[in-house]
Amino acid sequence: MSVIARFEVIPVQEGSMSTAIAEALRALDRHPVSYRTTPTDTIIEADTAGQIFAAVRDAHRAIPDERVITSVEVDEDRRRPQDMGERVASVERELGHPPERRQQPPAGRPTSQMAQQSEPTQAHPSQSRSAPRGTQPTQIPEWGMPSSARSRSSGPGPGPFTGGEHAEQYRPRNR
Repeated sequence: MSVIARFEVIPVQEGSMSTAIAEALRALDRHPVSYRTTPTDTIIEADTAGQIFAAVRDAHRAIPDERVITSVEVDEDRRRPQDMGERVASVERELGHPPERRQQPPAGRPTSQMAQQSEPTQAHPSQSRSAPRGTQPTQIPEWGMPSSARSRSSGPGPGPFTGGEHAEQYRPRNR
């Protein structure tokens, strides 16, 4: 296979998303693609980018909710065939062990308690606006910003159209 992508389909709803995500994966089953679901997204591979886009489109349409957010990132290496297994194996050879690890919580302390007792995070610079009285602004650590937003941003704060290769088409033009 020569095209690898990652995508996520997010049904905007209350409660569990498992049923909606299962519907999206059933839509993938009707396409000539391979996929692996992770806790945060799905990695998909196919022979062509067209197959990827068709499969992701159908996964998006399979979500029955009134609002759905889908993002996709496609890596098409036209120089040579690739597959997700080969990429992971390459990293494993360099690392010397499988590229995964499960951190165990201390004995007698559930993971959820660990998260509640963790250090507070610093607010992202773009979060410096005043919050209404009696509320706290959402704390967003710098590393939590999507890498795609960091790479496209040339101005202050995150944002997909503040810089980068397509920035010119979004800037106001003097007439």
